[in-house]
Formats: sequence, structure tokens, C-alpha cells
Amino acid sequence: MTHAFRYVAAALVAAITVAGCFGGPAAVEGRSAAEVRSQEGGPFANPSLGPYPTAPRAKLLTARWEADASSDWRTLWRASYSGTTTPAGRQSLDLDGGWMVYIVSTTVAGSRFGSEPNTLILERIGGGSEVVARVRAGRIIESATISYPWVVWTERSGDRVGDWRIVARRMPRARKTTIAKADTRLKEKQFTPNIALDAGLLAWDQRVSAAKGRPANRVLAHELQTGRRWCVDGGGRGHMPAVSGRRVFWNREAVRSRAGGVGVTSDIYTAAVGAGERRLTRTGFAMFPAAHRSVLAWLDMRRAWLHQPAMADVYYRAGSGPTIRITLSGLAERAEVGDNLIAWQETPGRICGLDLSAGRAYRLAGWRGREATLLDVDQRRVAYELALGSP
Repeated sequence: MTHAFRYVAAALVAAITVAGCFGGPAAVEGRSAAEVRSQEGGPFANPSLGPYPTAPRAKLLTARWEADASSDWRTLWRASYSGTTTPAGRQSLDLDGGWMVYIVSTTVAGSRFGSEPNTLILERIGGGSEVVARVRAGRIIESATISYPWVVWTERSGDRVGDWRIVARRMPRARKTTIAKADTRLKEKQFTPNIALDAGLLAWDQRVSAAKGRPANRVLAHELQTGRRWCVDGGGRGHMPAVSGRRVFWNREAVRSRAGGVGVTSDIYTAAVGAGERRLTRTGFAMFPAAHRSVLAWLDMRRAWLHQPAMADVYYRAGSGPTIRITLSGLAERAEVGDNLIAWQETPGRICGLDLSAGRAYRLAGWRGREATLLDVDQRRVAYELALGSP
């Protein structure tokens, strides 16, 4: 899985923390999510915004909320940076077992490009590191993901929209290979595709030419070992893929225009290798799937029209079980899934984790006035960025 890495202000010092999940401290007596999260409405209750669609039918999460998980989550890897020279460009961090990949970006004074140079680093947690790739001046490594021994990344031009490519490298010695490039003939350019990788299966969303020259989005899958490639999104309009094992997930979007304005509907679909697509949600607002084995999580981003701020909450489903609504605030930003573990982020920079096997929920970061950014979940570990305060 790939994630945008968001820097805090230059005056702060931040740390990347990878935490291992362990049993929590004494539980707070039987409090449900409804008692811990803020109630429906809040900032979305302003009449000037207009009415919002009703929430989809789902069971509410009932879990034992731990008072504070900080004493029970062990930091496995930690790195700090100072804001004396503000980093630029988007960064990403992705975990796979004992490995992680991340981007180092440095601003060059007086440069007209967004960021240069870019270096992609592969690091063994608790061990050494090596450079996977560097790009020349004027190119930017946008995002990266790992399913060891494969590392895949996107890079783009610093000043030309729609000039990107997807690159893969089998570590440690193989040369890098270009998997896909932008279609430069398109009038409506794609900034960069979203990529997802697991077990050597790569997926991305790519804008392509369609009927009458109009662009359309397709979700493509590529087996890195064999080079086999195919389109999994038979219906088109696919975005934001996720991969778990031999299965690809994505959300299919449609724009609707009415007298009241323009809106977007979206639902999540899946397809296994060698099989046709299957629709997983029917709410009309499900986006950003995150999956691991039989657990699927997503954001339900409700709004009637695009001019409204989206009311986003986290939902999940385990196997053929019922759909569970985790958050009630409408302020969810993302969710990630590991081994019976779901982590999510809510505004303003708060991260929580749900241990499905134990039925316990944890407050992980951002609950003491320090903003946190969720980066990735892998197995029983969560990676996040935490603002530590002034140096």
C-alpha cells in the first residue's frame, strides 16, 4: 500500500514511529464507539451546507476502549528530522515484514522544480539501508511501495503535468524496469497513478483514451514475476486500487449532474486473478478500499454535491460478516488494514487502532495535542508520523 507522507511545519521536529501491537492496559469499562466518538453532525450541521445523505445501514462498533496505548506499544524504528531546511515534495513510507521503503527529498535553493534530488531508500528495520533509486534533476519520485523483494515506485516530471512512469526493481541486484508510462496524447492529463502491491501483484489506475477521444480510467494489474498484464476494471471509471494476495480492490466512480449541482457516486469492487469483477458495496459513497486477507475497510464519504465538505467515516467487513461502522465523527481521513488490525486517522491528526481478534480499540497517537499522520499498517504494526514539538 502507498501513502502520502505529509510534513509538519518547519518549526517542528517530527518522528516516524513503527509500533508493534501488544495487549493493552486496563480497559475502560465497556465504552462503545458511540460514547467515545463525537456524535453525528458537528461541523456538518451548518444549514448553509445543505442536507447530507443518510448514513448506510450498518452495525455500530462495540469494543473495549483502552485508556492509553502509549505504554504498551513498542517503538521499533524511529527517525527525526529538523525543520531548519524545509523538505519539499510528497513523501511515502511503506512496510513489508522487516522491510520499509521511503523517499528522501531535498529542496535545492533557487530551483524551479518542486523537489530535487529524490532518493528512494530500502531499509531493514533494526538493520542497514541501501539506495534503490535516484532520479536526475527535474524528476520527482512521487510514491513507493514494497512487497519484498519487489520495490515499485512512481516518478514524474517536476514541471510537466502528465509526464510520469511506474518503475519496478527486484532487490537486491536486479536493474530497474519501467512498467508503465503516461499516455502523452491525452488532452486531460493524469498527474500520477495510484499504485498498490502485494505478493508480487501490482495494480494501478491509469487514464486512457476511450470512445470519441474522451479519457477514461482503468485499473490495471501486472504480475511482476511473469510480466502478465490485464485490465481488472471491466466497467471502467476505476480509481484507488488496493491489493491483497491475488485479489485487487478499487472504487468505481460516476459523476452525476442535476439542477442542484454536480455530485459523485462511488462503490467498491473486487476481482481475483483469472476471475471477473464483483461489487462489494452499494452505498453510493464507498471509497479508498484497504484490504488484508478477509478484512476489507473503506471510507464512506457522504455528500450530496461536490461543493459540500465530505462527511467521511470508516466501515469494515470481515469475510461474510456484517458491515460495521467504526467512526461517527464524519472526520475520518484514511484507514489501513493488517493482521486482524485496523488503524484509522481522524481530523485533527488522531490515530486509533482496532484489534479485531481481541475486540479492543486503542488510542495510538495525536491525543495529547500532537498531530499524527497514519502512514501504513503491516501485519501487527502501525507506522505513523508524529509531531514532537519545538526543538
